[in-house]
Amino acid sequence: MIRDSKDKIKITEFDAFRIEKLLFAVRQNKKEFNPWHIRLQMLLETAEIVSPEKITPAYITMNSRILISDKISKEKMNAVLVFPCSHFENDCENINISVLSPLGLSVLGRQIGDVIEGRLELEKMLYQPEAAGDYQL
Repeated sequence: MIRDSKDKIKITEFDAFRIEKLLFAVRQNKKEFNPWHIRLQMLLETAEIVSPEKITPAYITMNSRILISDKISKEKMNAVLVFPCSHFENDCENINISVLSPLGLSVLGRQIGDVIEGRLELEKMLYQPEAAGDYQL
């Protein structure tokens, strides 16, 4: 089922808190915000923030493992949405997508079935921490 990607973005309170800490750390280190920091800040400001216990299993949260399929090339990839520090910890089966990357920003808070840029379908949730009861992961 392909869904319209324009539905409301939902982010858990715990993920929002950690993202705010990340953005605060960037500001404290007097690093300039790059376009991805700004986009992440805007995403936080417009998203619906929900408790981890209330987010449905279809929504992509931090540390979710998802299957993404390219509708043009028909290629598929397993990916994990991560914070930047774990971006380089690759387990060879999954691609770690930083929340500060264009793809990471595009999948955070979306639902399975959404299509990004008319090409990348968020096909299947392989693991969502909240659905597994891992509210602090």
